[in-house]
Amino acid sequence: MGASTSKITTGGALPSATPPPATTSLDRSTLPSLNKKKTYGARVPDSVKDRTNGKQVMTVVLGGKEYSIKIPPNLKAGDEFTFDIAYKETDKVYTSTLHALPNMEIVQAGPMIFGSVSLTYRGGVSNESMGGQVGKLMNDAQSKIIEVCMEKQQYNAVLGMNFNVTNDSSGEHGQFKTVIVTCCGTPCVVVEKKALGESNPTNSISTIPTVYATAPALAAVAEPYADA
Repeated sequence: MGASTSKITTGGALPSATPPPATTSLDRSTLPSLNKKKTYGARVPDSVKDRTNGKQVMTVVLGGKEYSIKIPPNLKAGDEFTFDIAYKETDKVYTSTLHALPNMEIVQAGPMIFGSVSLTYRGGVSNESMGGQVGKLMNDAQSKIIEVCMEKQQYNAVLGMNFNVTNDSSGEHGQFKTVIVTCCGTPCVVVEKKALGESNPTNSISTIPTVYATAPALAAVAEPYADA
């Protein structure tokens, strides 16, 4: 976009009074979390000739993403072991410009939250490239507001969202330009209308076929055991 750029992302909540939840039977353990953990199983590769010392590393592929894990000490080739992977359930948060979602009931709402991204750059930029950049900044602002939503009492939706884009020029001949994209919305807990008054169903764990590595540097697809 120019000779140099600088991007800053921030987010937070605006303090205000909030109504009490519409139900007291909500199981918050079922809401999305930023600190989720899942346990997987793997097997020591055949390339390991001696007992492991806790320093050997192998690569596993989970959901198309690679993770490097340490093999526990005092194991031999073919031995099985478990390991934990931490992840964020940001993909389970609803975001919408609507103030209500079809077939969903709002049972709790919190203070308004925001996510903001500012990009400062130096140098010329075409209108076409700026349009694409604004789209990326909107996505960054949305990602930030989702994290804020999950940090504040584990909401699972941000409704009534709106975006504001501003820009400013400074310096000689306006060579320094700043674009700020801010996303605002209301964090809510929403549930399916048919689920109100019913017990929460037990989450089933999908099974991933297990493929073990033949060398520490090769990929292995691990099998999940349980959510933590």
